[in-house]
Amino acid sequence: MKKRLLILFSTLLLAFLLLHITPHAAIRSNAASDLHLIAAVTAPIEQGWYEASVKDLSMNEEAYHMTYEPHDDALPQHNYKVKKVGILFFAQPVGYH
Repeated sequence: MKKRLLILFSTLLLAFLLLHITPHAAIRSNAASDLHLIAAVTAPIEQGWYEASVKDLSMNEEAYHMTYEPHDDALPQHNYKVKKVGILFFAQPVGYH
């Protein structure tokens, strides 16, 4: 019982670390959690695309833009603010383009 619990906890911790180890992985995991599964896997991500429109970036935050392909009016183009905390990155959507 304890061994199964340890394996489960270790697997969940490893999955969390892998989903937040890079800014792109953090953005893709955030998009997948918003149920944009195909876009989370295939959409290109650009750094600093909308940085001029975001005024509240701190020293450990960067601006990113995710473009869904093919472009569809039903799927908005997401802007993200990615914050680095230790060795992990956390993405937060800040608006649509």
